Amino acid sequence: MPARLRIRLTELEAQKLRSLSQDALVPLRTRKRAEVLCLNARGLTVGQIADWLKWAPNTVRKTLTTWVIKGEEGLWDAPRSGRKKTCSEADIEYLESRCEGDDRTYNSKQLSVLLKNERQVELTPARIRKILKKKGWRWKRTKTAQRVHPDPKQKQVKKADLEMLRSCAARGEIRPLYLDESGFSLWSAASYSYIRVGEQKKIRQSKKRGKRLNVLGIYEPGHSFNYAAVLGSIKKETFLKVSEI
Repeated sequence: MPARLRIRLTELEAQKLRSLSQDALVPLRTRKRAEVLCLNARGLTVGQIADWLKWAPNTVRKTLTTWVIKGEEGLWDAPRSGRKKTCSEADIEYLESRCEGDDRTYNSKQLSVLLKNERQVELTPARIRKILKKKGWRWKRTKTAQRVHPDPKQKQVKKADLEMLRSCAARGEIRPLYLDESGFSLWSAASYSYIRVGEQKKIRQSKKRGKRLNVLGIYEPGHSFNYAAVLGSIKKETFLKVSEI
């Protein structure tokens, strides 16, 4: 049977170990080791300490032996091998806030430059892509939003008017015509950015660049569909011509 391990602490050592065991800023493993020493100095055996901390007896015995050999130095873990962590959780949260809150799009290269310029942290674009994917972000197309959002009250009034016209059309009282316009150009109105899964980022419309092919269409359900394609803006004459078809 191994000899009973019992350490002796000076009043200063005991006070310092008690402080370490209760300091939330100290690593948990170090706090537990300090607690082992304090309990053993008060007379508890290796088995009693192991039962109290839910540790293996050999681990408790090793902690006591290390204290005898190394003293306070043995309470701390040795520096781990490998590359040190180059970014913190706060840095990642900063990138997430910029992706979510800024009225613009970001790719991984732009986020890498942003992180270096604003927080002096260097992460490769490939590393940023992996981190964002793990955090629930996806590279997907944005949606173009109106420059000026419509008045909610006015929107409700217009929806009520539309429902009334549809009811009249269902009774055969009117023949509704639906008019819409779309355009095509080499300029991309929407882009891609990092967006949380299940959400859609909206980017306000910006000024168009280059000539645009505009298409105007008039649709009468069940009867006809007429359209006109114009390079540039649609003039009044073109609208009236399409309306008369």
